[in-house]
Amino acid sequence: MAFTPVSGSAGRLGVLPIAASLSVPMPTFSGSPVPIAGITSWKLDLKRDQGKVLHFESTATGTGVLMEEQIQGGVGSWTVSIEGEYDSASATLTDTNFSLGAAVYFNLIFSKYANFGYKNCQGVVASIGPGSNVRNSPSSFTATIEGHGTVPTPS
Repeated sequence: MAFTPVSGSAGRLGVLPIAASLSVPMPTFSGSPVPIAGITSWKLDLKRDQGKVLHFESTATGTGVLMEEQIQGGVGSWTVSIEGEYDSASATLTDTNFSLGAAVYFNLIFSKYANFGYKNCQGVVASIGPGSNVRNSPSSFTATIEGHGTVPTPS
C-alpha cells in the first residue's frame, strides 16, 4: 500500500498579529493566523501542578497552624517542544513574525496519513532557536511553546 499523505495545512504553525499591550495581561486569540512554518516533530508535556489553598474554613492544628487543602483536580499546564522548517526568504516575513512572545496557532499531528491529532492548539512562544544551512533548503527551527487554555481533544 502506497503512502498517500493528506494534503492541506495540517501540521502548520501560524502566527497571530497581536500587538504587545501592557494594559491587557492575556493575549486575545482571534483573527486569522498567518501560516509561517511547518512542524516536522513535536513532544507534548502535560502536567498537574499542586493546587493548594487556604481560606477562612481551613483546618488548623492545636497550635494554630493553618493546613492547606487540595483543589479538586489541581491546576494544569502544558508546553510543547517542536522542530520544523520555514522559508526565511518568504513574503510572510517569518523571521520577523515568529519571535519570542508571539501568539501562535498550531496542529500537533500524530499521522499525516490520517490527519489525526491535537488541532487548533494555541500558545505563546517561550523560546526559539532558528537555524539555517548553505544548501537550497528551508531554514530550520526549534521552539518551546507554552500552552494557552486546554489541549484540544484529539480528532
